[in-house]
Amino acid sequence: MRKVTLSLIAAAVAATATPAMANNAENFEGAKVEVMAGFDLTNLPGSLDNLTGPNVAVAAGYDIAAGNVILGVEAEAGFHIANTSFPVPPNQIKGNRDLYAGVRAGVPVSEKTMVYAKGGYANKRLRITNGAGTTLSAPKLDGIRGGAGVEHKISDSMHIKGEYRYTNYESSVESHQAMIGVGIRF
Repeated sequence: MRKVTLSLIAAAVAATATPAMANNAENFEGAKVEVMAGFDLTNLPGSLDNLTGPNVAVAAGYDIAAGNVILGVEAEAGFHIANTSFPVPPNQIKGNRDLYAGVRAGVPVSEKTMVYAKGGYANKRLRITNGAGTTLSAPKLDGIRGGAGVEHKISDSMHIKGEYRYTNYESSVESHQAMIGVGIRF
């Protein structure tokens, strides 16, 4: 969580220290949709093995310029593709859907590139299955997500991005994700 706090402070300092960048802010305004893929490491409590594996997601959001800072809202639906053995084999814990809704604040560092910090609410569902694949339980975990990333425009309407996110869920579950994505801005 310390990394997220430091990222938010760095974004705020950069926002106040770069008034000449204000004319670049409009390059990052408007509605957007994105597809993302990456890697998720979910730490489970106690002696359970971690869930590690790919994560895919779709996201939508809206950004506005407030001086030389970009402020936005975003929502995301993802799916974590991973499983690990449960203490009573042959049961397994499997990754499942991952929802997020939050805000972000960014600072353009050039005409085409912006750095940003984000934070909000997350909800992850896991599945516990038996050896036959039957779902025994599907706990839903509430959490708080923070992260930071870089967005780069590759055309007037398309962008690519990379970001790191940390999520602290209830029941001593936490997740680290590294994601890349491509998006279209309207």
